[in-house]
Order: sequence, then structure tokens, then C-alpha cells
Amino acid sequence: MLAAVLVAGVASPAAGDPITDLRRRLETAREHATEAAARHADALAEQARLQVEIARLEAEIPRLRAEAETLRQRIRRRAAELYKMQSREALVDVVTADDVIAAARRTRLTSAVTSHENDTAAELRRTEERLRRTEEDLRARQAEQDVLVAQLELLRRLLDFQLALAGAALEQLREIRASQAREAAAGAEGAAAGQVATGALRCPVDGAVAFTNDWGQPRSEDRTHEGTDLVASRGTPNVAVVDGVVEHRTGGNGGLAVWLRGDDGVSYYYAHLDRFEGPPRLVKLGDVVGYTGDTGNAAGGPPHTHFEIHPGGHGAVNPYPTLRVLCRAPDDRPR
Repeated sequence: MLAAVLVAGVASPAAGDPITDLRRRLETAREHATEAAARHADALAEQARLQVEIARLEAEIPRLRAEAETLRQRIRRRAAELYKMQSREALVDVVTADDVIAAARRTRLTSAVTSHENDTAAELRRTEERLRRTEEDLRARQAEQDVLVAQLELLRRLLDFQLALAGAALEQLREIRASQAREAAAGAEGAAAGQVATGALRCPVDGAVAFTNDWGQPRSEDRTHEGTDLVASRGTPNVAVVDGVVEHRTGGNGGLAVWLRGDDGVSYYYAHLDRFEGPPRLVKLGDVVGYTGDTGNAAGGPPHTHFEIHPGGHGAVNPYPTLRVLCRAPDDRPR
């Protein structure tokens, strides 16, 4: 059940309007967080019940052990008394009227001692059986508690995970809304950059990344920069920002490069990769498609992923406003 909840919590939303997708993700995460919180509360209550039961059993066992030891000592004393009495009777070699009466009295005493001894032995057996069952119950309750402690930790981690998902979706919604308002008010090119028109929901570089708005800067061969350079450590995973189809390109300025033809109707370009991940294929949001490197004309410079956005598969637009939201650049976060 926990695995099912966890899988449901990380399932990719269907491609579509990013705000609708984020709302769906937020609501799903909230539902799973509520379920995890309820199960965590139930597990805490069960843990408290087990602790009370374990404490009772732990207190009962020493009492039963002491009772059993008292009964054993009593049986030993009775056995010693009976042995001595039987030895004295064996020494009687003269029988008179008085001796017969005394012998009869000793016989009755011996019978009484033996009966009491049997009763004590039976009580000892019952006490030892109660002790055995109590010790078994204690071991069973302790094993239950061990399982429950592990379950509590898993539930706590699941709850934290679902809350983090909900928090991330909520923050992303707020940032997209704020960015929409700023771009609409300023009439800037952010809208044209496809920030809202795309279905992108992940930063293309899955790790620590640094970038600036370097769109349009001059480059060699009388070119201008038509993307954003995402600087990261060599080998940092690059992931699909949407569901779609991955195509590989090799050679030229881009070196090892990936085209992601998104199901949202937008194409995304990743260049200068160190290596590809898997063959050209269908991918889901978050699947690794390659790793940051410095191939192509980036050789000798800092490893980075050159990233482009092509709405409708046509000309590139500035990806920076979208990346600023998806990657949360620390030097220029929406306020």
C-alpha cells in the first residue's frame, strides 16, 4: 500500500497547460499527504498501545519468575522432609500397640505431605506455563513494535515527501502567476519565450546549476546566442522537461546534442552533452536523456548544457524566463 501511494505521488501529469497540471499535482500531493498523516497518526496510537502492553508484560514476568522460584523452594523443602520421615520409618523394627498407632499417624502425615507436595507441584507447573506464555507474548509484542517503528519512519518520510511535492507545486504555481503578471504588465518578451505556452515542468539540468540571461549575446562566426547556457558539473543528469520523443545529434557546434520533441507541441534542444542516456526513444517527464559536458564548440570551457526552446518546432525563443521559474535561479528569483 505504501509503495502504491509513493508511486502515485510521483506519477507524471499528462501534458497540457502547465498551470492545470500543477494544480492537479498539488491536489494529488495534498491528498496523499493527508492519507499519510492519517496513517501516521494511527500508527502512533498503535505504538502507544503496544508500549503499554509491553510495560505490563515486562512487569509481570519478574513477578511470575519470583512466584515460580518460591514454589520450587517449597517443593524442595517438602521433599527433604518426606525423605527424612521415610528414613525414620525404615528404622522401626519393634511393633507394639503404641508403635502401630505411631506408624499409622506417620503414614497419615506422609500422605498429607505428599498431597500438599502434589498441589504445590501442580501450582508450579501452572505458574511456569503462565510465565512461558507471558514471555512469548512479550517477544511477539516487541517484534510488532520493531515493525511498527520501521513503518512509522517510512510513513514520516512519505509524508515529508508528499508535503515537499505539494510545496514545490504551490511555489511553482505562485511563481508562474507572478511571472505572468510581470510579463503582461511590462509587455516584455517573456510570453513570447514560451514560459506559459510550453508544458515544461522540470529544470532540464537535474542538479546544482548556474545561468544568466545570455540570450542574444554575440558568439563566434558572427552569430548570436539563441539559448541559455546552464553551467553544471560534468556528468550532471539532463532530464526531459516534458513527455515526448528524444532524437540524437552528433557533430557540429552542438557536439553531442538531444532534440526533445515534446507532446506539448514544443521542441527542446540540449547541446554539448558529455554522453547520451539510452537510445532515441519515447521519454516521460523527468527521464534522463544525457549528461552535462563540453562537446562541440564548448570544448575547453566550463561544462554546461546549452538549452533552447522552439515553440511549434519553429524558431528559438528566449528560454531564460521559463528556466528562471523551472530552475529557480538564486540570483534572480521571482519576487
